[in-house]
Amino acid sequence: MRSLTPVTEADLANLACPYCGTTTPPDAEWVVEAVRAWGLCGWRIAGDGQTDALLLVAPSQSEPAAVLVMQLWVAPNATGRGLGKRLVQGAAAALKANGATTILSRGSRSHPSCSVPPRDFLRAVGFTRQLDERYYRLDLNRAVASRNPFQALLDRVTAALQGPGEPAAGGLSPRAVSSPD
Repeated sequence: MRSLTPVTEADLANLACPYCGTTTPPDAEWVVEAVRAWGLCGWRIAGDGQTDALLLVAPSQSEPAAVLVMQLWVAPNATGRGLGKRLVQGAAAALKANGATTILSRGSRSHPSCSVPPRDFLRAVGFTRQLDERYYRLDLNRAVASRNPFQALLDRVTAALQGPGEPAAGGLSPRAVSSPD
């Protein structure tokens, strides 16, 4: 079973990009800043002893409460399974809980890499294009619901039990209004 887990500086030596071989030194300035801010520098999805997807982040120097994507990849044998989306969603939820409001990333159409993910992928997981086509942003206030998960579950169960045409709370369904005979 694959699981989403945090990445710390101790994990970095074993997390080379499967496309270009890039590894991040644990003493890189942005890694130190990320660990100081959040206690981690990213997330990964791993299963069967191998990392299938990786997202490394750093605090943005240009925007307070923003996070910058430093590296993002999904292993070639794991693409097309939704792992990238799951990775971004999990990281977004954790970052929002830690006070972040935005995730920023550069994106590329012609030369994607682990440090500049494909723009089509960024769009597919909810990022929007900035004025400059190379930069993308994910607004966490829009992307991450801050509702209580139990309330959301209760709402879905209530809606399912009401069935089609049933009144919403306090409303009347068309069947509830009697027609004159």
